[in-house]
Amino acid sequence: MSLIIDGHNLIGILPDIHLDQPDDELRLLARLRVYRAQSGGRSMLVFFDSSPVKIPGQALPSQFSDLSSPGIQVCFAGPGQTADDAIIAYLRSVPSPGSTQW
Repeated sequence: MSLIIDGHNLIGILPDIHLDQPDDELRLLARLRVYRAQSGGRSMLVFFDSSPVKIPGQALPSQFSDLSSPGIQVCFAGPGQTADDAIIAYLRSVPSPGSTQW
């Protein structure tokens, strides 16, 4: 089974990563990579609200970005959309979302 994660909601409950940190998304993704390696490799789809981290010289698209890694796909919600909106749209568009592997 795959995991679908609202990244900013998860950051909001972690004691050592804070939403006001400029690299909060990167910190969460690093933690999720470790978790994935230790938990048997469950695939994850991580949604963030529409305020992606800035990488010098790169513009991040609102679709899957370069922040993805094997087994972890990252998606930023589009302008005017929340991660919750993007998750709901994704769930409605995929016949078996829990069985999808990334």
